Amino acid sequence: MKKSLEEWIEYYEEKSQSRFRLSKGEKIVFDEEKGFFSYYIVPEREAVEIPKMVGEGRYWAKEIRKMVVALGLKKALFFTKRNPATWIRTYGGRVYGYYMEIPLEEAKQI
Repeated sequence: MKKSLEEWIEYYEEKSQSRFRLSKGEKIVFDEEKGFFSYYIVPEREAVEIPKMVGEGRYWAKEIRKMVVALGLKKALFFTKRNPATWIRTYGGRVYGYYMEIPLEEAKQI
């Protein structure tokens, strides 16, 4: 079903439980039927970084692989709030690093 970018963003916010905001330099690829993903080029890692994605994951995975090849890069870096083991079984790859979130109200005084 076709959706506007605004509708896909609303769906993203609902699924991710977070507000959609593009950071400086972050670009977006959008398809009315497939959803969207955002990305950065990270030359020092020879990678495309994908901080946000919603819609048909298998479709976007293929498109992102094409993008990596077309740009002469070597890999894609994805972010997930869910257990990455599921994504690894589906798409391959490995876990590289972790993010830790410390809201100010939970920060310990040191």
